[in-house]
Amino acid sequence: MQVLLKIDDPAKRNQALFEWIKKHKKEYGRLWQVKGESSSGWGTLDWKPFQLILETCRPEDAWRALKLFHELDHRPGYGPYSHAFGSLYGRAILTRIAFDKKESPLNRKLALYQLGEVNNLWPRRLLMQENPGLSQIDAAEQQRILDEGILLLKDEDAEIRELSARFLNVLGNPSDSDLKDRHTKAGLDALLAAYKNESAIRTRQEMAKAVLDTGGEESWKQASGNPAGILMKLYCGHWPNLNNAEVIKIAYSEYKNSGRSFEPKRIIMEQLAPNQTILERKEFLLPLKFNEEFNEEFNKKDPPKPWMAPSIVLPCADMAEGTWRISMVGSSGDHQWRSEPELLELKREKK
Repeated sequence: MQVLLKIDDPAKRNQALFEWIKKHKKEYGRLWQVKGESSSGWGTLDWKPFQLILETCRPEDAWRALKLFHELDHRPGYGPYSHAFGSLYGRAILTRIAFDKKESPLNRKLALYQLGEVNNLWPRRLLMQENPGLSQIDAAEQQRILDEGILLLKDEDAEIRELSARFLNVLGNPSDSDLKDRHTKAGLDALLAAYKNESAIRTRQEMAKAVLDTGGEESWKQASGNPAGILMKLYCGHWPNLNNAEVIKIAYSEYKNSGRSFEPKRIIMEQLAPNQTILERKEFLLPLKFNEEFNEEFNKKDPPKPWMAPSIVLPCADMAEGTWRISMVGSSGDHQWRSEPELLELKREKK
């Protein structure tokens, strides 16, 4: 690998890296015993060659590398970090693939994920100085991509809808303060309609963020009923034996940290059938004595860290296995809010 990196020509170096990957691809992800410890595949070299290819900012090579990475790896996510498509030509490759329903679902999702990477749409100045071929989107390209992108909010694949909301959010809301004039609400109506009609939880969460970022507090209030831009996200986990109890732990945090204080009032849990009908509904009024006693005892052993989101612990030994939809209702000052729902798969190991 060190020898290959000494090749000056980026095209030849990339080709040599592809040949190295091809030679060693059967070894990717294997478990080896190294000095008595398990090690997966080539360690950092499982992804380093791909990253080196992406850093050359040659879009065709970058796309080939991303596809190959997923053929070999199959882990969650969509590949190494990349700004390789941060040019007019690079974005044209991604949009052609993402918007073509004849392409495979995996290819479309890979392309959409890369379109949602900030530096593929709005490369930082330092990156553009280091890579003269990179460029930020101009107004005409922004509008053209947006017009086609909003159509994907109606795609039959929930993950494509989710990734489309993510990239439309980045496209319409550049984070660079020097690009304030490039913020646009042109896709807001489509995002509002998609959010209201969405049933897939993760997709709905991504659309919620896009609505708030694009339309601001008033649009979010119109969509969700939550005032003052409050968008609350839940993080739920099942613990079969935590401090000698079977519990569900629910952490919560605000999407955009406003510095407000939040008081949870109720937890609503609904068991869902495969057709999404509600089989059982449970409601926990807060504060819950079990939660207070459990946390008091548990925190003696493992004090919470300052950066950790606040959490609520609920007993669940009597709850049926299956899919549960969880929501939180609370207040912030005079405002009432409801979180975006989260799903939890409740499964128990057979003894």
